Amino acid sequence: MLNCKHFETCLSSCLSPRPPDPQCPLEMVREVSRKLRHTSDCKVTDTDLQDYFQKLTTLLSDPLSLWNEPSARDARVKLSDLLNDRLSLDELGALLRSVNQTLNMAESTISRTLAESVQIIDDKLKHGIQTIQQETQHGVKYLKDETLDCQARIEDTARDAEHKVTETIQDATKKIELETKESTQKINDTNQQCIRKLEQETQHGIEKIEQAKQKRQKTDYNSALKELIKRMKAHYCETLSHVSLSVLDPQLDKPLQDLFVIPNIYRVVIEADGKRTNKDQIYKYKDLFHSGEEVLNRHIFLQGEPGVGKSTFAAKLVLDWCNEDRSFSTNPEMGAFDDLETLRQFNVLFFIALRNSGDQTDVTEMIKSQIIDMNYAKDERENAYKLLLDVIQHELCLVVEEGIDEWVDPDNKLVLPSMAGFPKERSIILYTTRPWKMTDERIKNSQIDLLIELTGITDSEDLSRRILKCISVDDLNSSVEQFKCFIKEHGFQKIILTPMMLTIILLKFKTGLAERLTRPSLCKLYSVLLESLCKKANDTKGYFLQMNAPQCVCFENTEYIEPNIKEINELAKAAFYLRFSMKQKATVVFSERELAKYINNYVVQFALKTGILLKRRVKSRSDRSYCFIHLSFQDFLAAYYMANNMSAIENTIQEYLDAFKYAFYGMAPAFIFLCGIHIDAANKLSILMDANKHHFSIDYVWLFTKDPNFCIQNVYINALKEAKSSGHKDEDIHLKLSSFDFTSCSDSDRDALYCLFLINKSNVISLRSDNWDSEGCDVSYLENLETLILYDPADFIPRPLPNPTKLTHLELSNIILCSSLQECFQTLFENYTHEDENEDTPSIPPTLVQIVLKLPEDTCSQSWLRRLFKTILTFPVLIFELRISNISVDIIKTGESVDVNELVATDTNVPCLFDAIRNSKVTDLCVDLFRVTPYQVSAFLRMLPTLTNVETLKIISDKICLDIKLPQSVKCVKFDYLFTVLSPSEVRFLLKNVMFLQHLKECKLKFGYNGGLHKYETIKKDLDEMPNIEVSKNEHEILNTTSNSEYGLMERLTTFGALDNGHYYDDEDDEDDENEYFNDYFEAIAAARSDDDENGDDDDDFEAAVLGE
Repeated sequence: MLNCKHFETCLSSCLSPRPPDPQCPLEMVREVSRKLRHTSDCKVTDTDLQDYFQKLTTLLSDPLSLWNEPSARDARVKLSDLLNDRLSLDELGALLRSVNQTLNMAESTISRTLAESVQIIDDKLKHGIQTIQQETQHGVKYLKDETLDCQARIEDTARDAEHKVTETIQDATKKIELETKESTQKINDTNQQCIRKLEQETQHGIEKIEQAKQKRQKTDYNSALKELIKRMKAHYCETLSHVSLSVLDPQLDKPLQDLFVIPNIYRVVIEADGKRTNKDQIYKYKDLFHSGEEVLNRHIFLQGEPGVGKSTFAAKLVLDWCNEDRSFSTNPEMGAFDDLETLRQFNVLFFIALRNSGDQTDVTEMIKSQIIDMNYAKDERENAYKLLLDVIQHELCLVVEEGIDEWVDPDNKLVLPSMAGFPKERSIILYTTRPWKMTDERIKNSQIDLLIELTGITDSEDLSRRILKCISVDDLNSSVEQFKCFIKEHGFQKIILTPMMLTIILLKFKTGLAERLTRPSLCKLYSVLLESLCKKANDTKGYFLQMNAPQCVCFENTEYIEPNIKEINELAKAAFYLRFSMKQKATVVFSERELAKYINNYVVQFALKTGILLKRRVKSRSDRSYCFIHLSFQDFLAAYYMANNMSAIENTIQEYLDAFKYAFYGMAPAFIFLCGIHIDAANKLSILMDANKHHFSIDYVWLFTKDPNFCIQNVYINALKEAKSSGHKDEDIHLKLSSFDFTSCSDSDRDALYCLFLINKSNVISLRSDNWDSEGCDVSYLENLETLILYDPADFIPRPLPNPTKLTHLELSNIILCSSLQECFQTLFENYTHEDENEDTPSIPPTLVQIVLKLPEDTCSQSWLRRLFKTILTFPVLIFELRISNISVDIIKTGESVDVNELVATDTNVPCLFDAIRNSKVTDLCVDLFRVTPYQVSAFLRMLPTLTNVETLKIISDKICLDIKLPQSVKCVKFDYLFTVLSPSEVRFLLKNVMFLQHLKECKLKFGYNGGLHKYETIKKDLDEMPNIEVSKNEHEILNTTSNSEYGLMERLTTFGALDNGHYYDDEDDEDDENEYFNDYFEAIAAARSDDDENGDDDDDFEAAVLGE
C-alpha cells in the first residue's frame, strides 16, 4: 500500500504527510506490525496497545473506501470491542485459536522451506568443487608444454645474436678509431669556444646574482625602513599624544587632540639693517616648509616666549606626520595646518628633545639615544644603527629639534647641534627656541631660511572651554562664563593669550572654588605662576621653614621657589628700580646695560631660562632689549621687593610720586600686590599715594574717567579686597584714603568702600554720597572735611559739621524751596557763629569758596532764576554754581560787584538758563555744547551776541558752529572740537569770522582731522602772510595716536597769536610741557576706552582695562 499508486486513489488523507515521513499513517501502522512481529515475549503495555488500536482504527476509518468496506468495518468493530473489553470469551478464544493456528502454520512452512534451501546449497557446492579441480589440472599441463618450447627458441636466438654482435664490434672499432681522430681535432677547436662562452655566461651569472643580491638588500632595507617608521610613529603617538595641563603637576595630562587650538604664527622678516618685524600670519604647513612652489626651507627657526605653545605645535606637527590620513585634531573644520600632503613628502621625521641630550653634540647620536635605543632591543640596535646611517643618506628627512635654548655645547664651540652625516639636499631642520637664543651672534642671518614667531593662540576662550571639558565640569557653559568674568575682572586678557598662563590661571580658578566665591588672591595666583616658571629652570624642591619664612605669605606652601629665592630676590630688585625709574621709558623695555646695573649675568640666564625675562634683538648686536614676561609680573616682583625693603618706599617711591604728575596710576598695580604680600608696607605706601592723588590734572582725567576720585578709590577697593583675600586681619589694615564717592560705587564694592571709610574717619577730606540712611555718611565726625557733595537731601537734613571752617566746597541737589536751602545750611553750619550773625541769613563760614545747587526742572523759570540770584548774593561765597538739570551757571563774587561769569551747558531741553543771562554783563564765558540738541545750540547762538561785555570766551562742542556771531568785545577765544573732525575749508571759514574781531589778542583751536597734515599747511602759510598775525611756535601738538578710532580721535592743537604792541600773548605755554611718558599713558587709556566702546562695555570697566595694560 505504501508503494502502490493505486492505493493513493483509494485513500484520502492517510498519505499526508507522504512516506517515508514517520508521521505518515501507513508508516505508523507498518511500525506497529514490526513491533508486534519482532517482540520476544509477545507482550505489550496498555498504553502502547491503546496507541496501536488508535492508529489501526484511524487507517480503517478512511472515508474514501475503507469506511464502507465490510471487512474493514468488521475489523473496526473487533478492534473497538477488544479495546473496550466487549468481546465474549468464545469470540476471544476463537481469535486466539486462529492466531495460534496461523503461527503454527507459519512455523511449519518456515522449517520446511529452510530444509529445502540447505539441501540445494549443498548440491551446488559439491558440483563447483569438482569443476574447479578439472580446470586446474588442464592448466598445469598447458603451462609445462609452453615453457619447454620457449626455452628452445631463446637458445637459437641467443646464438645468432652473439655472432652478429661480434661482427658489429669489429666494424665499430675501426670506425671509432677513425672518428676519434677527427673528433679530437674538433674537440680541440670547440674547447676554446666553450671556455670563452663559459666565461661570458659566468660573468652574466655573477651580474644576475649581484642584481638579485641588491634587490634583496633593497627589499630588506625597505622592510627595515618600514619597521623603523612603524616603531617611530608608535613611539611618537605614545610620548607626544598627551600634554600636561600643569607644570607643577605633570601627571595631570590630557589628549593633545582635545586641547589643540589654532596658534598665532607670524613670519618674521629680517630687513637689510637687521631689524626683525612680524609680517604675514601662517596657517599652512606649506608656508612653513616652502619658499616657493619647489624650494624647501632647509633651516626653519620657530621662536616664542615660554608657554606660548611651541612644544605643543611641534608635537602636533609630528603627530600629523604619523596620521597621514587625517589631521591630529578633534575639529577638522579649523582649517589651519591641515595640509597633510605637505608632510607626506618627508619619508622620515626625527623628533629630538634637546633638553634630554645636554651631553651630546651630534644629532645622529641624539637620534640613537632618544629614538633607536627606546624602540629596539639591545641585540637589535647594531643593525638599527646601520639602518639609521642608510636612512640619513637616502631619504628626505625632517629633523625637529625642540628647545635649542635648553641645549649648550659642553665645549662651548657649537651654537647648534652638529648635523654631520646629513646631506644638505636631503635634510630639513625645524628648530624651536625662545627669542633670546636668536640674539646669539653665532647664529647668522644667512643660516636662517625662515624665521617664524609663535605669539600665542587665536582663541583663548576655545582653549579654556576645552580644558574645562577635559577636567569634567558639571556645567561647561556656566564655567566658561564664570572664567571669562574672572579674567575680565582682573585684567588678564593679555596674559591668557599664552596657553601656559591661561592653563595655570584656569586650574587655579577651578580648584580654588571657595576663594572664587568670595575673591581670589592675586598674590596667590602670581605665586603659582612664579613657581611654575621656576620649575622650568630648576626642578629641585625646597620649603620655607619658620626660621627663613618669606615676607610674602603666598610663598609659604610653594615647592620650587625656596631653592631659587636668591635669584628671585635679585630679579625683584631689578623689577622695582626699572619699574619706578626716574627714566620713564626704561620702565617696561630696558637695555642690557640698564639691566646689568641690578643683576649679574648668572641671574639673567636664570631669568631667561625660566621665562621671567624676555630678550630680543631688534637690529644690531648692541640693540638688544629685555622686558619681563608681563608688566603685571614686574609689578608683582616690585611689590615683593618693597615688602622686603620698606625703606625703598620712603626714598625711591617718594621721589617717583613727586617727579611725575600721574605716577599714582603707575603705582596702582604694585600697590594692590603689596596689600596682599605685606600689609604694613602697603599701609605706608597708601599714605604717599593718597597725598599724590591731589596732583592730577582734572582736564586729562575728565576726558577719560569723568571723575579722578572714582578711579583712585577703585584702586583702594581692589587693594582692600586683595589684603583680605590674602589672609590679613582687619585690625592690621590701615590704608589711607581721603576722598570718597559713594555715588559712583557699585553695589558689590559698597561694603569695601564703607570699610575704608570707617578706617579713614579722621582723614576724609572729600565726600560724595547719596545714601543718607547709612551711618557712613554721618558728617558729624569728619573733622577735616573740605568738600561735601550730597544728593537728594530734600527729605533729610544732614547733621552738623564738627569743623565747618574746614569746608571749602559744598554741593546739594534737589533743593526745591529757598526755605529748605536755608534750613539745610543752618543745620550744616550749626557749629559756626560770627559777630554779624543775621537771623534771616544762614551763618556760612568765609572759608567756603564754592556752593553748587542742583535744582529740579519744574523750578527753572526765568523769573525764579532771577529771584534766586538776588538771594545768593547774601551768601559770603566766592563762587556759587547753580545747576538746572544739566545746565549750570557759575557766579564769581569779586569785591562788591557780582557778575554771572561762567556758563556750562550740557544735554537738556530747558534753555531758560540761556535766557536768564541774556544781556548780562558777563565778562568770562565758558560754554560746553558737547552732546546737546540742535535746539540748545540755536538758543545759545541767539544769546551770545547780547553779551556785549564778554572778553574771554571758550566753546567746547562736538557740533560745528560755523555761523557763530562773536561779540566785538572778545579778546581771547578758544574753540575745542575735541571729538569732531574739521575739514580745511571749515577751519578757514571759522577763522575768517574770528579775524574780524577788533580787540582779539589770542585764538586757540583744537580739532580732529582725517588724512595727512599737509592738507592744513596752506592755512598756516596764509596766516603767516597776514599782517599783525603770528603763528605760535607750537604749530601742532599730537596728544594721542588713536586717529583710526571710531571717533577719528586725533587732537590737534593749533595756536594763533595776534601781536599787541609787539608782545605775543599766550597764557598756556606751561601746558605744552607735559611729560611724554604720561602722554603715552593716556594713549593707552584712550585705546582701552575705544576697545570698550566697540565691545559695548560700560565705563566701569575702564580701570581694569588700564591696569591690565
